[in-house]
Amino acid sequence: MIKRLINKVAQAWNNFTSSGKADRRYWHLVDRIAELEEKVWALKGDVERASKRD
Repeated sequence: MIKRLINKVAQAWNNFTSSGKADRRYWHLVDRIAELEEKVWALKGDVERASKRD
């Protein structure tokens, strides 16, 4: 999954640098990565809280 995400970022960067049309797709991908990062941190917090309860 992470490898696929990195490939999408690389592909988006190539598109971004080669055509103006890809600009919007690139920034959409950046926003999506930020959303995923927030979810990962939230899950990490949930796991830490659950482990403290045990």
